[in-house]
Amino acid sequence: MTIADLITQLVDHNQAIATATRGKAFEASVKEFTDALARIPDYPHAEMSKEHFDLVNRLAEQVIECIESRLYDGDDSHSLKREMAKSVYAIRKAQEELFKWRRHFG
Repeated sequence: MTIADLITQLVDHNQAIATATRGKAFEASVKEFTDALARIPDYPHAEMSKEHFDLVNRLAEQVIECIESRLYDGDDSHSLKREMAKSVYAIRKAQEELFKWRRHFG
């Protein structure tokens, strides 16, 4: 798998998050997105262009917006909402790691 493959997965997960109607499907897609995002620094820095880096960050922000919207407007259980809130922190942490990775190798 390459970074380009991982980015394709992120786009697909982002789409699944945006269209999920069931809470568990939403949560599963968010977890898959977060896991894929966290794996990017495992790949060679040279594989990621600035455009891809910007796309990944836009996707992460879109996912966070979807989570926050669902937290405020959704009818999900309290435990699911708690997990979704944790996901926001996990995505932010992964973004921080990406910026460190980019700065260190870029």
